[in-house]
Amino acid sequence: MNLEEELLKIMSKEELRGELGRVVAEFHGFITKPAALKVIAAERGILKKEITTIGGITTGARNINLVCRVVSVGQLKKYPTKTRSRLLTVEDNTGRIGLLLWNEDAEEAGGIKVGDEIEINNAYEKNGKLSLGYAGYIRIVKRALFTPLAEVEINEGKRVHLRSFVKDTGRLKTDFTFSLSDGEKTVECVLTNKRQAIEKLKEGKEIVIENGLVKDGRVLVDEESRLFLKRENVAVGVVEKIEPIGNEGMLLVLNGKEVRLSRSSAFKLLGVKEVPDVQLSTLINLKRNMFLGRNIVVELESGANGDNVKSS
Repeated sequence: MNLEEELLKIMSKEELRGELGRVVAEFHGFITKPAALKVIAAERGILKKEITTIGGITTGARNINLVCRVVSVGQLKKYPTKTRSRLLTVEDNTGRIGLLLWNEDAEEAGGIKVGDEIEINNAYEKNGKLSLGYAGYIRIVKRALFTPLAEVEINEGKRVHLRSFVKDTGRLKTDFTFSLSDGEKTVECVLTNKRQAIEKLKEGKEIVIENGLVKDGRVLVDEESRLFLKRENVAVGVVEKIEPIGNEGMLLVLNGKEVRLSRSSAFKLLGVKEVPDVQLSTLINLKRNMFLGRNIVVELESGANGDNVKSS
């Protein structure tokens, strides 16, 4: 298949030239024209991906595409060289394998939960683990659900995700016990080895517990769990829709909720320096497929220069 000819059936030469420039810039020039055409063709649905299974991965395999479930999300590691890494473990019905992520990919993976169904694109195998290639990325296919507090007891022996409000922190300094309440149901939680999390647990604050173990009706926050304080003035979720609002702003739909950004905030989120004569709609059309299905955090802070925007 001649990818350039196929792409020219759905876009003009000028648009294709712009797309090629965008892809080359994203890979800092370390990508050939044929490889860049493949990236664009995959984004536009022309180049069909071969989906493999974990059990079918061979030593040194490349161009691996998987749909799998997240088993564990490791902590972000930071090195003196300022690089960062994070190890995820994923599985399907044929096996289990680690996915080693670096730098921005490692940062973004902090928004992935155990139990999420994800799509891994353009990975390669090395030393028994997967890593993302130059054009590699992760897309969240289906989010693991939060368990209502009223249903915690029926999940005895299982791991759950909870989101609720902190209550009864009086025993935190003695036996690391606190409670979560949604106003109707209260569930006791125990930190098994997370002294550093105590400072996060303020009465009335909303928190998220990922992968807590239900035991004897209580929720154990152990080494396989993660605990987060829900930040204020942020919008978090998977991008379901991204559209321009004229040339002055952008509309995002994150997990069904609308978030409106100013023009300057939109440029920041898209990772492009704002230029007065650049049409925001053109930029969004070029970048849309990179963001759809991606988990992001948008920080909104009112100020003279508009919102402060950060994606992760």
